[in-house]
Amino acid sequence: MLDEQMPLPGVAPRARRRAPRAAQPGATELPVARVALLTPLPHLDRPFDYLVPEALSAAAQPGVRVRVRLAGRLVDGFVLERVAESERDLQPVRSVHGPAVLTPAVAELCRAVADRYAGTLADVLRAAVPPRHARVEARLAARVTTAAPAPGDRQDPSGAGDTGDAHPASVTVPGAAWERYQGGADLMAGVGGPVPARALWVAGPGEVAPHRVGELVAAAHGHGRGAIVVVPDATDLVRMAEAVAGQVGDRAVARLSAELGPEARYRAFLRILAGDARVVVGTRAAVFAPVADLGLVVVWDDGDEALAEPHAPGWHAREVAALRSIAEGASLVLAGPAVSLEAARMATSGWLRPVALPRARVRAVMPRVQAAADAGHADPARAGDRIPPVALEVLRAGLDRGPVLVQVPRAGYLPVVACQRCREPARCPGCGAAMRADGPDRRPRCPVHGSPAGWCCPLCGGESLRAVVVGVRRTAEEFGRALPGAAVTLSSGETPLRAVRAPRTLVVATPGAEPDPGPDGYAAAVLLDAAAALSRPGLRTAEEVLRRWFAAATRVRAAAAGGHVLVVGEPDVREVQALIRWDPLGHAERALDERRTLVLPPAVRVARVTGEALPAGEVVDAVCAQLGARVLRRAGPLPAHGEHGAALVAWQLAAAIADGPALASALQREQARRSARRAPVVSVRMDPVVP
Repeated sequence: MLDEQMPLPGVAPRARRRAPRAAQPGATELPVARVALLTPLPHLDRPFDYLVPEALSAAAQPGVRVRVRLAGRLVDGFVLERVAESERDLQPVRSVHGPAVLTPAVAELCRAVADRYAGTLADVLRAAVPPRHARVEARLAARVTTAAPAPGDRQDPSGAGDTGDAHPASVTVPGAAWERYQGGADLMAGVGGPVPARALWVAGPGEVAPHRVGELVAAAHGHGRGAIVVVPDATDLVRMAEAVAGQVGDRAVARLSAELGPEARYRAFLRILAGDARVVVGTRAAVFAPVADLGLVVVWDDGDEALAEPHAPGWHAREVAALRSIAEGASLVLAGPAVSLEAARMATSGWLRPVALPRARVRAVMPRVQAAADAGHADPARAGDRIPPVALEVLRAGLDRGPVLVQVPRAGYLPVVACQRCREPARCPGCGAAMRADGPDRRPRCPVHGSPAGWCCPLCGGESLRAVVVGVRRTAEEFGRALPGAAVTLSSGETPLRAVRAPRTLVVATPGAEPDPGPDGYAAAVLLDAAAALSRPGLRTAEEVLRRWFAAATRVRAAAAGGHVLVVGEPDVREVQALIRWDPLGHAERALDERRTLVLPPAVRVARVTGEALPAGEVVDAVCAQLGARVLRRAGPLPAHGEHGAALVAWQLAAAIADGPALASALQREQARRSARRAPVVSVRMDPVVP
């Protein structure tokens, strides 16, 4: 049978023609829509003009999702604005989906974030606006229709009257606790006021931080302005949301997190958009929440890597909050028991005002902090043990007064094993992945291929393995044997525990999973494996370890009440000394001075270009040719790895803080030029968390 699709010999194939779409009349008013296309191609990162048909004019308002045709394909986008005319012949808007969900303020913020991080607007919009959920929109429309007010009735947009919550103007804001902080009274007075306050709040030892954040939010709410509180994870979200709701009422607070699920997240987003919730507590992407008349943005524990977006363009919630506070005239508070180097840079430049307890007050409320080597040992021969005798003594004494905490830096049972003879890390002979002993039988196994048969060391031929790093589960077993009278409880990212249930409890937890000890705090805490934690490679290792230590130590009661913190590490290590003195800001400022001398971030802006050797080098050469001496350092090529094990290289460019926008702009232009020519793709990250 002759294939109808096959041309006959000597006969030219007839081109297929699509039936022309009937021309639609444009809208009578503002017939042109400027649309931001949701495409990752850098050369398409600009608004495109489309004709708004009269039939879609009422629905195609700024902020709505639309579908348009580009190069013969249907593409999603957002309407940014409507204008009267365009210089080109326009394609019509094909369809409109849902209500307006992108406010002008958030659209401008997304554009600023994309420019700062040398990315595209489409990548930022995907994080700022949650995916559409049609069922939520249908339910909302039905509720609005059935609950439509009678003509002349006045509705309360906040919905506070439905639950009897106090009106924002009548909220009583307690501020006595803030008067203990230097600059605390000025911060409370400035939050929500006409002149925005910008502060770096160093939470003192034993501080009930969610309550203080709730008071800041109540101050902004009392002035009739909205607030956003950004936290790193779900555990902090629950604690912070409960405390904030206790100050301003449940009805005024919306929780915004991807862990809520698509439907609940979109429902909360629409509540915020409608003005039903003026206060938002959420994780990373909540910094983009469409809160009207924003008066305050609080970023809690801004040094946590969870606040950095892992997908392109890799923005950080701290920097987005700073951009938004400038654009909308809102107060900004970066808060936490520790201080990130980026926050310290903002404070030393004068842009943020430090708010901290006086030294005398710190000494009065902090626990007793010691290094194991300074605390004395019953058996000096065992001073180098992973769990020295003094640690058991501290925990035994603490158990008589309340719950105690042991912080272990690694999860699992034996997350890293090595050859017993030569100490070479054990790797799977099939794929090279690091082997671990986390299964129920404690046998070393590859996370991909399982337990290999007859493993032997490729260097020395040894067949015996030893533990290099001990995880939280193995540590809990060891303390259970050493302290038989205590109830040992495990808390980690896999099995988090929210609160301590019994007073005589020994909690073994990984960083960030420490449960709430109650109003009195932990009686004692032991921070294990200090040397192993600080020896990990990475520019931010010391900063991250100290942040975790302060987060745990601030949950321990004051020394006057018997609180004791023991660090199992050498006392002369700088990070250990910073914890002993309880000086997070001073440590961050000294580390920042070193980074300035060494031309390292965050004292400078850094761009990382990753890709195959030739295209990555071409991008770096082009940017350096544009900026010249404004590029302070060019490092590379360094070996890197792609998603499928492909051999890549990475280049790093450093520029002064003032030249950061020029560096980002040059990278954007080069990416757009390469995208238009369909050149090989490279990855660009500005200010990566792990440079």
